[in-house]
Amino acid sequence: ERVSHLFNGLKRGDIVVFNTEGLYTPMGQNLAESSGFYYVKRLVGLPGDTLKLVDGMLYVKPENEAEFRKITDFSPEFNKIFSGLGGYHGYTYGRPPQMQYLMNEYDTFTVPEDHYFMLGDNRNVSKDSRYWLNPYVEKDKIIGKAFLRYWPLNKISLIE
Repeated sequence: ERVSHLFNGLKRGDIVVFNTEGLYTPMGQNLAESSGFYYVKRLVGLPGDTLKLVDGMLYVKPENEAEFRKITDFSPEFNKIFSGLGGYHGYTYGRPPQMQYLMNEYDTFTVPEDHYFMLGDNRNVSKDSRYWLNPYVEKDKIIGKAFLRYWPLNKISLIE
């Protein structure tokens, strides 16, 4: 769905489709060439947010705020990820060389202006912002928000 984010913006928890041009693997390969021109990931970091992982929970300190808060405080979209049900176990620390960012509880990342930080929902090792050499998606690479899940076939649904 390519229109609503242009008027309403994006929020933490949105599932976003984006162009992978300009994103590179830890080995320097262009992601668009090595594993696909479009990716679908959950937006977890807005411009100005500082992020960290502690024991599988993602914490966010929004710009101009003094304290980190659990990502689940911002949106119910994240409750499933940390539920422990259906294969969901929260987020894992990155491990070099596969991962570059959020590799321990002391590693933080601040999202630059006009960029977003994306994570996969249900993978221990996801090719997401923790993995890319430049760990964010530029605003102009956003295609739109996902609105329909069609795989696996037994779980076809509208994305809430």
